[in-house]
Amino acid sequence: MRWRLDWGSRADWLAGAAAERGADLPAAVLDEPDLAPGLGWYLDAFAELGSCRPMAMSGLGPIPWLALDAYARRHGLLGEDFEDFAVLIAALDAT
Repeated sequence: MRWRLDWGSRADWLAGAAAERGADLPAAVLDEPDLAPGLGWYLDAFAELGSCRPMAMSGLGPIPWLALDAYARRHGLLGEDFEDFAVLIAALDAT
């Protein structure tokens, strides 16, 4: 997940820019790990929930629990599924 957060949205652009210059891509960009099945959905959810962050004097705050709850309910995540969702999103948020 860390690779996707760091490079995912820019990997194709970086590859094109490097090809135009005849340069090599950094190894970190080339070494995209395999994401376990089903985890991509959590990354997409994290990206969508990013717009719910409050602005504070020190910058962006964490994704609010109410936003997690609303998103999870919209997608039918209840009980342990919600708990897993909240833990994964919080871990991504901390990253």
